[in-house]
Amino acid sequence: MPFTQEQRAAIESRGENLLVAAAAGSGKTTVLVERVMQLLAEGANIDEMLIVTFTRAAASELRAKLARRLMEASGALEEQSVRLERATITTIHGFCAELLRAHFESAGVSAGFRVLDEANARRMEDEALDEALEEAYAAFDGDLDALDFGRGPKKVRAMAQDLLRALDARPDPQAWIDRSVGEDWQPLFDVLAQAAHASLDEAKSRTDEAHSLVLGSLPGYEEALAYDMAALYGIPEDADYAHLHKALRDFRQERLKPSRGKDEFGVREFVKLLREEAKRAVQRAQSLVALSEDDARADMKANRPALRALARLAQRAQALLDEKKAEEGALSYGDLERYALRALRVEECARAARERWKWIFVDEYQDTSEIQEAILSALVGQGNAFFVGDVKQSIYRFRMAEPELFLRRQARYARGEGGRLIALTANFRSSDGIVDFVNAVFERALRGGADEIAYTGDERLRAARAFAGERVELHILSPEKDIHETGADEEEESEAELLSGAQAEAQWIAGRIHSLMEADPTLRYRDIAVLTRVKQNVLAPMARVLADEGIPVYADEAGGYTDAFEVRLALALLKLVDNHLDDLSLLAVLRSPLVGLSSRELVQLRLAAGDAPLYEAVLHSQDPALAAFARQLDAWRDRSRRLPLGQFVDSLLMETGLVHYASAMPSGAARRGNLHLLSARAAAYEENGAGGLAGFLRHTETVARQGGEDAAHTLGENDDVVRLMSVHKSKGLEFPVVFAAQLGRGFRGQKADDSLSWHAQLGFALPYTDPVLSVRRETLARRAIACRKAAEDLAEEKRILYVLLTRARDRLILVGTVKKRPLITWLWKGNNVLHPKNALDIVTSGIYELGGEPQWHEPGAVPPESRASETLAPRQLREALLQAREAPADEKLVAALAWRYPYAEAAEAPLKLTITGLVREIEGPAVRQELVERPAFLSEGQPSATQRGTDVHRLLARADLSAIRAGQWPEENRVRRFFASPIGQRLLQSSRVEREWAFDLRLQPADARRLAGLETAEPVMVQGVIDACFLEDGAWVIVDYKSGRDDEAYHRQIRLYAHALAAITQKPVKEAAVFLLQSGAAIPVPLA
Repeated sequence: MPFTQEQRAAIESRGENLLVAAAAGSGKTTVLVERVMQLLAEGANIDEMLIVTFTRAAASELRAKLARRLMEASGALEEQSVRLERATITTIHGFCAELLRAHFESAGVSAGFRVLDEANARRMEDEALDEALEEAYAAFDGDLDALDFGRGPKKVRAMAQDLLRALDARPDPQAWIDRSVGEDWQPLFDVLAQAAHASLDEAKSRTDEAHSLVLGSLPGYEEALAYDMAALYGIPEDADYAHLHKALRDFRQERLKPSRGKDEFGVREFVKLLREEAKRAVQRAQSLVALSEDDARADMKANRPALRALARLAQRAQALLDEKKAEEGALSYGDLERYALRALRVEECARAARERWKWIFVDEYQDTSEIQEAILSALVGQGNAFFVGDVKQSIYRFRMAEPELFLRRQARYARGEGGRLIALTANFRSSDGIVDFVNAVFERALRGGADEIAYTGDERLRAARAFAGERVELHILSPEKDIHETGADEEEESEAELLSGAQAEAQWIAGRIHSLMEADPTLRYRDIAVLTRVKQNVLAPMARVLADEGIPVYADEAGGYTDAFEVRLALALLKLVDNHLDDLSLLAVLRSPLVGLSSRELVQLRLAAGDAPLYEAVLHSQDPALAAFARQLDAWRDRSRRLPLGQFVDSLLMETGLVHYASAMPSGAARRGNLHLLSARAAAYEENGAGGLAGFLRHTETVARQGGEDAAHTLGENDDVVRLMSVHKSKGLEFPVVFAAQLGRGFRGQKADDSLSWHAQLGFALPYTDPVLSVRRETLARRAIACRKAAEDLAEEKRILYVLLTRARDRLILVGTVKKRPLITWLWKGNNVLHPKNALDIVTSGIYELGGEPQWHEPGAVPPESRASETLAPRQLREALLQAREAPADEKLVAALAWRYPYAEAAEAPLKLTITGLVREIEGPAVRQELVERPAFLSEGQPSATQRGTDVHRLLARADLSAIRAGQWPEENRVRRFFASPIGQRLLQSSRVEREWAFDLRLQPADARRLAGLETAEPVMVQGVIDACFLEDGAWVIVDYKSGRDDEAYHRQIRLYAHALAAITQKPVKEAAVFLLQSGAAIPVPLA
C-alpha cells in the first residue's frame, strides 16, 4: 500500500526535529521503521540511533521488524544487520541503564550496579521509611507536632511514603518542595478562579438555552430566566478569585413564577431540567471560591510547619534508601531515571551521549513523564529527533505520564519553534461506520480547555478503508420499572451491584457472541475481544460467566497471579508448612484435591478438635491418610530449612502433584505458568538476601495488598479464544469485533480524606488541622489540586474511552448497565457530555448524532436468535460432523429415509395464522426454545417489559381524543410523547381514527409470496390487529407502536396490514410508520 502524503512527509523530512501526531490506526510504527531504513540508506548507522519504546515487548517487536527489513534490503545495508545487535532499541529504563554503565562516575553510582525488582525495591523503601520515622519521632519538634496532631505515626508514615514516590518522578525535587512549602499562592487562586469561570460559562449556556425556549410563550418563566441571565452576565469575565468570592457568595436563582401559557410540547419540563443544570454549575463555582482570600492565606501559612515536617521526613527516608541501595550496589527503576538525569547535567557526559546517539526516536511520546522529558531533551540537537505518538491515547497518568508535555511540544512545533508538526489522521484499521462514530462522540466530548484536547481539524480521524462495516450498536441493560422517567443521578454503586452488572453483561455478551458466530461461519473466537475500562471485580466474574455459557475465553489481567486458584492453594500449603497451627490454611488444604475431605468430614474433624487447634485433630486422627499427611507436613517443614527456598517450593509443587492438577484444569498452561512463577519469585526473594519461607510469605501478602504482580502469560496468537482484557492492556491491539463492556460503571471519583494531595505543577498539600478548635479544613492548595486533578482525571477517562473505541476493526458493540438514568438528558442535545458520570453519558450522544438510538434490555435478556439450547448449537454440530469419520452409505437405507409424503406442505399448513405468526413462520428462528411464563407469586409485583408495553398500548387505544384535542394531556409520558409528535398531531386532526382494529383476510398464494415471501400452494387465512390508522386526504395512514427497537420483521408485518386495510375498506394506504415509544421517533415503513 502506498504511503499517504502525510506519511511520506514524516518519512522523508530532514534537517528539523519532528513531532508526528499519529492518530489511532494511522500506521505510526510503519512510518518509524521506514524513516529508519531511509536514513540507513542515506549513510546513517543504526547503532548510532536511540529508539525508545514504551515496553520491552514493543522494543523486541521493533528490532525484529528492522531485522527483517535489513535482510530484505540489498547488500549495501548488510553491515547494518551486524550493527543492529549493538543498536539501542529499548525502553527509557533500558537506555538509562546503558547510559549509567558508560558514565557511572558522572552519575555517582557503582559501575556494576544491579536493577532491583519491584518487590525488593518496596522492601528497602519500607525499611528506610521505618528508620526515618523512628529518627523523626525521637527528635520530636514543633513542625512534627503540627504534622502528627490528629493523625499519629501510621498516617504520617503513609503520607511520607506517598511524597517519597511523588518526589521520585520530579526532575528537580527540591524546587518542587520549595514551591509547595513557600508562600507564592497566586497560581492556586488562579486555578480555582479559572475553574469557577468555566462553571459559570456552563450556567450561562444552560440559562440562555432555557430562556430561548420560553420567549413569548411562558412569561412567568421568561421573567425569572431573564433575572438569572442578568446576574450571571453581571460577573466580569476577567474577575479574579476575590471578586468571584464576593459575587457568588449570595448568588441565588430567581424563583420560577407560575405561567399559564400554552405548553403543548412539555417545554416546562425541559426548562426545569436546563435550569437545574445551571444551578448545579453555579454551585460548583461557589464551592471553588468559598474561602475568602484572607482566610485561605491564613490557613496556608498556619499549615507550613506540617508541610515542612513531611518534606524533611520524605527526604530523610530517601537519603537512607540511597544508602541502603549503595551498600548493595542496586538501583530501582526510578533511580535509573534520577541518576541518568544527574549524569546528563554534567556537560562532558551530555556531549558524549549526543555523539554516541546521533538520531533520537521516541515512540508513544504521549506517555512521557517530566523526568523522562528532561532526559530526552538533553539529547535533542538540531534536526536529529523524531517524536511520535497520539495525545488522545495518553492513558498512563497513574504512571506519571504527562500529556501536557506532548501538547506543549505540539504547540511549539505548530508555530515552527524548534521543529515541525506532522499529523497522521488516516485510519487504516476501522470501518467507515466506526470512524464516523468515534468522530461524532469526541467532537462533542473533547472541546479543549479542561479536556486538554480540542477534537477538531488534525485530531479527527479520516477513514482510509473502503469498507462501511456494521453500524455501531449500543445496548443498555436496566432493571428499572420505567427506565425513561427522569430521576435523580445514580448513587455510588456498591461492589455487589458492580459484580451483578458485570455478570449480567457477560451473559448478554455470550448470547450475542453465539449469534454472531452462527451468522458468520468465517468468524473465529480469536477475532472477538471484550474490553473494559477497569479489571478489578470485573474481568474474573465476566470470564466465569462467559465460560459457563460455552464461550472459550482468556481473561488477561484478571488479577495478580496470587488471585489464581492454583497459587492460592500453593500458598496455603506453604503457610501450613511454615506454621502447622494456621487453621485457615489447613482447612483450605484439607478441602482441596490435595487431601480431598468432604464438608461433613471437616465438620467432624473440627468438632473432634474442640478448643484445640485443628492440627491437633489431624495429628491424632484414626484415619491413616490424615496421619500420613501430618507426618508429611513435618517432613516438608524439615526440608524447607535445608533446601534453597526456590528449590523447595519447586519440589513441593511437583511432589504434591499440584502442577499436574493445575495443568489439567481449564487454561492449564497459564495455571502451570503461575506455579512456575511462584517458584521463580521465591528463588529471587532468597537471592536478594531477604530471608526464608516466613519472610517470603509475608512479602507475597504485602505485594498482593498493594496491587499484586502480573500472572503468567501463555496465550498464543493462534489460540481460538475470546480475549477479555482491560483497555490499558489492549492498547496497540486491534480486533475484528470488539465488545466495549461496563460502560455504565461510574468514573473514579476523588474522595476527601486526610491523605497527601499532590500535583506535578501545583506541588503537594495537606488539610489544615486547627490545634485550638480541633477541626480539619481543606486548604487553598488542596482545593486547587483537587480541582485540577478532577479535570485531568475526567480528561483521561475520555482518552481511555477513545482507546477503547478505536480497537475495533469491523464491528463495535457497546454494552452498559444503568439503574435509573433519565433518558431525557441524553436526548436533550447530549448535555451529559459536559459532566459525564460514566462512559454511557458520552457515547450516547454519538449514537443519536448519527441517527441511531440505544437498545434497552432487562438484565438476563438474551439477544434475538442467540438463546442457547441444551443440545449442540448448529455451529458446534457442523464442526463435530466435519470431524467425524465418514462411513459408506447404504443406498436402500438412504432412499427409504429420503422419501417424503407428497402433500406434506398442504397437510402441515395451518388453516389460520395471525400476522405475527405468519412473520414468525417466514423468519424462522435459529433455535427454538420453549418459553415458560414466570409464576405470578415469583413476580413480586414487578411487571415485565412485555406487560409494561401492553399497558401503554392499552392506554393509547383508550385515550380520550376529544379531551386531548381540548388540551387535556394524558399523564403517562410515552402516551403524551406520541400525541405531541408530528404523526400524533396528524392523527388528532383526522376526521376518522380507528384504533385496535381487528380483521380477518383470506390471503391467496400469490399475495402471500409477494407480500411476505411465504411459499404455499394453498390460501391462508390471516388475522391481525392494527394499532392505529387514520384517514388523511382520502387515504389511510397506519401507525404501529413499539416499546422496543425497530426491526425489519415489523415492516413486513405492517405491509400485510396495509394490504388487508386497503382490501377491506377499498381505500388506498398512502403511508405507514413504526412509532418508537422510548425515543419518540417515527420510522417510515416502505409499502412497495
